[in-house]
Amino acid sequence: MKWLIFMYLVGLSYVFPMKGLKLEYIPGTVYTYTYETVAALSEPGDIARDRSPVGPKVSAVVRLTVVWEEGESQLLKLQLSDVKLSSAETRDRAHSAFSHVPTSLAASHPTYFHWDAGLVAQLYTAGEDSIVVENLKKGVVSLLQLQTETGQRQEVDVSGTCVVSYQVEDDLTVHKSKSDCIRHDYPGEFSHVKTLLGVSVSSSYDSRYDINTDHVLQGASSADTHVFAPNLRKSIASQVTSRQTLTLKKTAAGGDKVQGSSIEGAVSAIGGLQTEALKLRLQTKKQQNQSDVIETLPALKPDIVRLASVSSSKAVLRLLKFFRSGEATKEKVLEILRNEERQGKKPEKDFINILPYLVEVAAAAQTDASTDALMEFLKFDDDNAVALTEIYLLATAFTSHPSEKLLLGLWALSRREVTSTKLRESILLTVGAVLNSFMQDAARRESEAFKSVRASLQQSLEGCATDEDCYLSHLRALGNAGFPESVATFLKLHTAEANLSNTVVVESLKALRKLDRRHICTEEMKKATWDIYNQYYRGYDDVIRTLAADVLLECDPPSSLLRRFILTNYSTAEVNSYIGEKMKDLARRNEDMRAMLTALYTEKEIGNWYVRAKQGKSTFYLNSLAKTADVSADYALNILFSKSGLFKTSNIDVNIEQDENSMNVLRVGIFAKGLEAIVGDAEGEEADEVATAGMQLTVMDTVTSPKVFFEGKAQLMSAVWSGAGSTPTSALTANILMQDHWQYVPLPAGWVLEVGLNGMLAADLSGSVQISLWYQTSNSLVQSSGALVIASSTAFQIPDLDIGLEIMAEGEAAIDFISDVNFGAKPLKLCMQMTQPNFTFKQVIRRYEKPSTTSHKGFHSAFSRTRTISGKSFLLHQKISELCSEMELQKA
Repeated sequence: MKWLIFMYLVGLSYVFPMKGLKLEYIPGTVYTYTYETVAALSEPGDIARDRSPVGPKVSAVVRLTVVWEEGESQLLKLQLSDVKLSSAETRDRAHSAFSHVPTSLAASHPTYFHWDAGLVAQLYTAGEDSIVVENLKKGVVSLLQLQTETGQRQEVDVSGTCVVSYQVEDDLTVHKSKSDCIRHDYPGEFSHVKTLLGVSVSSSYDSRYDINTDHVLQGASSADTHVFAPNLRKSIASQVTSRQTLTLKKTAAGGDKVQGSSIEGAVSAIGGLQTEALKLRLQTKKQQNQSDVIETLPALKPDIVRLASVSSSKAVLRLLKFFRSGEATKEKVLEILRNEERQGKKPEKDFINILPYLVEVAAAAQTDASTDALMEFLKFDDDNAVALTEIYLLATAFTSHPSEKLLLGLWALSRREVTSTKLRESILLTVGAVLNSFMQDAARRESEAFKSVRASLQQSLEGCATDEDCYLSHLRALGNAGFPESVATFLKLHTAEANLSNTVVVESLKALRKLDRRHICTEEMKKATWDIYNQYYRGYDDVIRTLAADVLLECDPPSSLLRRFILTNYSTAEVNSYIGEKMKDLARRNEDMRAMLTALYTEKEIGNWYVRAKQGKSTFYLNSLAKTADVSADYALNILFSKSGLFKTSNIDVNIEQDENSMNVLRVGIFAKGLEAIVGDAEGEEADEVATAGMQLTVMDTVTSPKVFFEGKAQLMSAVWSGAGSTPTSALTANILMQDHWQYVPLPAGWVLEVGLNGMLAADLSGSVQISLWYQTSNSLVQSSGALVIASSTAFQIPDLDIGLEIMAEGEAAIDFISDVNFGAKPLKLCMQMTQPNFTFKQVIRRYEKPSTTSHKGFHSAFSRTRTISGKSFLLHQKISELCSEMELQKA
């Protein structure tokens, strides 16, 4: 019976072949294949639009020989011959870059690889061919990595470490796909620490293997596609598709055999072999000469100083290339800076001083040479040089991938005796911003430099004692850093015994702005902010109470807390009005909040005129600014008035969101106090306050030092009578490297792509105000102007050839915030408007194949697309619309 069962199973295996068919390459046999690989670079959808892609094509003969084996472990010899390089597209000679460079690639040396059950365990080289040929051989070896059983495993090949899935069909066909690849690291790569400002690379890999009845690979084909797109605007994308085809042509007896009791013994018997990682090597390309940018600097100057313009962003990007090149040594950077400074002291006719812009670009370059040059050039101890030094610090605060050297240098600078209080604060704010950049990278968080400066900043705050300016600077720095420890600092400051000024309390609450809800929404934090809101230990300014309420409302408040907010506020009209509007806005976006508020307002205790009739003008409003397929942008406006109905604080926020990532792009915060005394309407503590007004900007989640417009009635009257405020004055002028990315992407076929992206934002935030004491009116304009240029490049690393695709996207836009106030009327009348003029967004796409060693133009194709976005006026809030209507009626 056992014999019958055995025979039945044997017969069944012929009808239904058993899974797990193994490849069986026979020692002493040479297997000859034809090989071809093609890579096509384009915009996604270019081929469908009949636009010719660019890229290389290689054909070759591949010979495989098993020189040693033991069980499923084999050592194979791979030789390439007849290697021909050409274009992926057929072009006539006049437009072919390949007709002007050598297209026959020498492949003199074999490569060996240890093949263990289809897995490439180790690679060995017997000599060094060109980097291109070595990489092509590694691409073939990667293709030969194969499992003949259905399942998953982790594999390492030229793409990196990947999860590889196999599906066997009919025991003669195998389908292979790769996912979740962790690419090899290459020196010089970087990306922006903020995900929203980075670049996404999406890849797909699929292969098919056909095995003949001799258990030998008859043919293999693979296709992989990679799309590179900036997260902010994925339409600025490039795509490369590469294909490999390997076809068996013949087998023949012969080939080398080596003896050895192990794989190590076989390798030793061959002699002269060196282990090699299955990782593509980078070409050492000749650096392009960037010195012509400096030579033509005088011609660039008019464009550079054109505020918030596309021409300025483009010119600054050209300078950035120089400052990142090998030519920009410390000595060269110092020479450029000092020469511009020297000419600026004794300017000739029509001289344009661009020293501040050169400092910005040198800081944005983030090279050791630029950092060292700037630290030597800038005069941190000179009160007359504060403006230039602050430009450097602001540019440094926005750096995309700061180094440990920069962090330690800034912290050492903060410990120096700097006479300017304003500059000392700016240094600390920059330290905080750079620390936050380190926080975004898990590996860099573990660095000793980061840990040391982080602890030192915390200790430095504790040493402020009774120095209020010290407290304010350190709290703002902690806010920029976004440390979770800020919660503990806040709780420590707000004990019953603490005697802090209102200004310090405000900054301690603002320092929490970057923290996750899991850090803020703890029971201790809820209790502390509720105590502040209810003024359990002391009286607090309305600004502080609303900030505390903001924290509580963002922590998924229960119905009981909403009830207490509604019932404990009706005696404070402006706070009551602000919180009521904030809850309404949250209810529009949160279904649970909406349901709770609806239920509460049906109760008699709450749903009555006495509670619900809001008397204040303070408000909160959030609305959509723009929405694309990639991101959404919204704007929020909150305004708080004093008991007398005069302006107290106003914040305009612009935020962008994508999936789980969000960022505050801009906050324009305007603050005022003591204005009641000027118009003769002061009560209680308001009568003792010094009339003050100012602005604080937050740009790219980074707080800047506040700017005070006037402090005291004398300064205000001086500004009014001189008319100084009527001329637009810049609160912030900066060129910000908003997007910054560079990486190498290895393709399975053996090509290396260079992927780069720079996004330069030229920003100008200015304001003007006209005050008439005769008519008791004022008109103010806050204008946020900006020009963004995004330069994207994707190029192949091939000696003597430049093959790539470039995309340039550009646009200029502005948002105007206009307010009219009649402070002679009782109650005060005001109207606010936010408008956006028309603007144009343009994209230019260029594809090229050209020899890098001759003047031949090769192939070049360019086209552009332009879109005009119509201007509009933004809806702010119904209350503001009503106030504007009242003013118009009064004018009539």
